[in-house]
Amino acid sequence: MKKYLAFLLAILFCLSTFSCNKDEGIYESDTVKKAKPDENRSALSVKIEEIKEEYVPKRVSFVAAGDNIVYYGNVLEAANMSNGNYKYDFSHQFQYIKEKISSADIAFINQETITARSLPLEYYPRFNSPVDVVDCLIDAGFDIINVANNHMLDHGVSALRESVDYLRKEKQVFTVGGYYDDADFNEVKIYERDGVKIALLSYAEFTNQGRGGDTSSFKIPLLREDTLRAQIPAAVDAADIVLVSVHWGNENSFQPSENQKYFASLICSLGADVIIGHHPHVIQPIQWLESENGNRTLCAYSLGNLCAEMAESKNMLGGLLCFDIVKYEDGTVAENVVFTPTVYYFNSRFKQNSVIYLDDFTDDLAASHGISYYGNSVSREELVAYVEKYIPSEFLRSDGQ
Repeated sequence: MKKYLAFLLAILFCLSTFSCNKDEGIYESDTVKKAKPDENRSALSVKIEEIKEEYVPKRVSFVAAGDNIVYYGNVLEAANMSNGNYKYDFSHQFQYIKEKISSADIAFINQETITARSLPLEYYPRFNSPVDVVDCLIDAGFDIINVANNHMLDHGVSALRESVDYLRKEKQVFTVGGYYDDADFNEVKIYERDGVKIALLSYAEFTNQGRGGDTSSFKIPLLREDTLRAQIPAAVDAADIVLVSVHWGNENSFQPSENQKYFASLICSLGADVIIGHHPHVIQPIQWLESENGNRTLCAYSLGNLCAEMAESKNMLGGLLCFDIVKYEDGTVAENVVFTPTVYYFNSRFKQNSVIYLDDFTDDLAASHGISYYGNSVSREELVAYVEKYIPSEFLRSDGQ
């Protein structure tokens, strides 16, 4: 009897243990059970993968200026203002726009005249300027200097090479428009800022002087269709955005020539994003171009003169083309485009040379302007009328700053 009772107690103990273990869920066959540790980790990983970090667009501000041409009056005044920093001090010319230029992430200008130290200074019609003008441009905040223009061969290839050497090797400033050889010319020039890669191409429609029998490898970037078809697609592949500087058009014409229109359309169709035009010495329209293949390009046909002691009122008007380069997750575009009109001022003795915002150009300044030396006059109303006629209102801002 005792053996039987012990047997029953053993059975009851086992059943009790089984019931307790089942409640704790330790059997894989249970209908209610806890997930395995591996399963917990896998689910967490899926959750993390589903959470994507929001993309923050990269934004770079860009400002472009037209022609900087150095005449005799500029150099005479710069020499009179000589100081410990410069033998020829041109910095006063940019004092009123320096804040805008230096505050931009990137600033571009066309330096119309060469700066060969081995040659004497010369003026119109074949220019050679002091290198101090380049130093003052850099001091004003310009980051990119273009040298491709009709005056680039005024004193031959050797003088141009000397000018480019100074910019690229001594000053180490980003330079476009003059290239040592074909390899240098065909290498895509990229200016990178804050994670945005900006390709810069540069061309001149023509030069006033030829190579003069020079047989060196130095490359003059003339505006040619086959060159554009080769270089622009390569730049599109290499960079986030492509900017094309073009020295083109007819002097003193407010309207782009048929040749300008043709090449602008071609540049747009090939995928470039912005065209920075100069040479006519007056402003020309700014517009968005759209090609049949869907490309869209901001085209400023001519930004006019930034600095030039020329004779007519229309030559005193220029402007700064300002825009943001914005790199989104799916592409990079130019946004917030603003044209800020400027006036180049000098008095009748060719002194007080300076770039002034049109909004700050008073009647008194107009009355004392140096084009009176040539028997001409200028008024603020006249310059405002030019701006309103040729620059669409969507690109203008009232404060001029």
